[in-house]
Amino acid sequence: VTDYGLFVEIKEGIEGFVHISNVSWERVENLKGLFKPEDEVMVKVLEIDPEKKRLQLSIKHLKPDPWEEISDKVKVGDVVEGVVKEVQDKGLQVEVFPGIRAFVPLREIDEERHKEKLLKKFKPGDKIEAKVILFEPENRRFVLSRVQYLKEVEEKINDYNSKLNKINEELSRISGITKEEAKQIIMKNMEEEAKYEVAKRLQEIEEEFRDN
Repeated sequence: VTDYGLFVEIKEGIEGFVHISNVSWERVENLKGLFKPEDEVMVKVLEIDPEKKRLQLSIKHLKPDPWEEISDKVKVGDVVEGVVKEVQDKGLQVEVFPGIRAFVPLREIDEERHKEKLLKKFKPGDKIEAKVILFEPENRRFVLSRVQYLKEVEEKINDYNSKLNKINEELSRISGITKEEAKQIIMKNMEEEAKYEVAKRLQEIEEEFRDN
């Protein structure tokens, strides 16, 4: 077991090599924490070079490529949730699906332009929502924008409040009830599940804005 791969004995006297990039579809950083000498592993032969007496092996190719599996599940404009895996100088590495990471560039994280302050807002393990602005599974390119997502959320909140105010004003004008009473009438007529989801989402958004 080395820092850059695994030497695997296929048969007595026949040895092949699994490069660290071929161990898993997910990013692997510490092979010695995953494998030890004498471990038995299943491998796939990628290439045989008789002249150089080399065998290139792979563990990850025994499983489907996750990029191929999600190619029809994501499109530009979708909103996705992911977990921050790395905070880098140029942005955030976010795992959206198992083995699939997307990148959020600095300019797409927040309208805050001070890099140090911006990056301190996030740490590995944080969950974030963002809008897909580039998705090319064939090139393994996946880019997200939190800025665009937050703008759209804010627009929806403003639109919701505007419509609610207009309804309240109309009900108050027609029936003479107060705006608060009108609001209660509207909320009572909403389905319980829809009411819960709206209230929950609005609370989450308010907390997110307050943190920023």
